[in-house]
Order: sequence, then structure tokens, then C-alpha cells
Amino acid sequence: MRPLFSMRQALADPLLLADAMKGESWAGWRVLLIASVGEELTPDERLIFKAFTNRDHEPGAMIDTWLTVSGRRSGKTTAVAVLVVYLSCLCDWSDKLNLGERGVSLYLAPTQDQAGRAFRYAKKFIEHSALMQALVVKPSGAANSGRRSRSICRAVS
Repeated sequence: MRPLFSMRQALADPLLLADAMKGESWAGWRVLLIASVGEELTPDERLIFKAFTNRDHEPGAMIDTWLTVSGRRSGKTTAVAVLVVYLSCLCDWSDKLNLGERGVSLYLAPTQDQAGRAFRYAKKFIEHSALMQALVVKPSGAANSGRRSRSICRAVS
């Protein structure tokens, strides 16, 4: 996998994901997302990271598991939707896919409603960005429609 943009760039650029997590109240989630994909944190970000994780340093490589203990309405679904959109649309996975194969983003959640909410957030984040919208070949089924959707977007990179 090769990032086309860093997570930091994507979260700062209004043409990408900046509008998905606007304002200082999202600073903690932004730092956790930047660290989760293996990017180096600034000294100020590292202080925020330590406050949330009690760790002195970020992982330095993309994580494969993220466990979060957070209350209701703390931004978990939005943060996960941002992460999925970043990995789906702003990273090149061609080294992991066979010719003609399409990557799939899958939402697993305790309820269909919760997965549908994440899907809707991600869909709006993509629709909000002309750059990412251009990657959509054919939108998949509507979230929460009662039928299974194959993917959030079919993107080529």
C-alpha cells in the first residue's frame, strides 16, 4: 500500500477530508488517525497522543488493530468513516491486488443501523470531494436498504 496523500495532508485539505472533522473538538481523533497509519507526530500532537493512549510515542507503522474505549457520541463512527475513506480512496493498493481486482471496504458493526451510519458518513465524505468522487465508478446499494452492499466505492488508483 502506498499513500497518495499523507493522513495529515488529507485531514488538512478541504478538497479531501478536512471538512469531515472540523474544529478543535476533533483534534484528538485527528492525532489518533495520523498515528494509526504510521505517520510521525509533531511534539504537540505527541502530547495529545499520550493523553489518550498513555504511550510516549506513536507506533511508527500502520496499526492492524485499534481498540477504543469511548462513550456514546464521542466521534468513533465519524473517525472510522474517515479512516476507511482515506484507506479506500487516498491510498494505492495496486501492489496488493491482482490485475482487474477491486478492493472492498467492509463495515462490521453490532447493528445494521450503526454500520449504515458509518457507510452514510463515508459516502458523504466522498461526495463532498470532487477528487474522490471521480474515483466512484458505480455506487453500491444504499446503506441500510436491507440488501447486502458489495463495497462503499469502487475506486481505481
